[in-house]
Amino acid sequence: MRGLSTDRTVLVVIRGRACVQSLRRGHYELGAEADREHLRLAAAFDELAAVLLVGVRQGRGARQPVARW
Repeated sequence: MRGLSTDRTVLVVIRGRACVQSLRRGHYELGAEADREHLRLAAAFDELAAVLLVGVRQGRGARQPVARW
């Protein structure tokens, strides 16, 4: 990796990390039903992928958000 070339790239990385940390700490309902705490992030991504897949199957384009938090 040659570095972060734009401010926008930095913001994407920072927001992504913040989102992952929030999921791990249980601030969202995504992954709340995970059997164990250390599996919460994996369960959240499974749920998110299922929601996005349903949106694509219903004819929504990849650019249109299915849900906003």
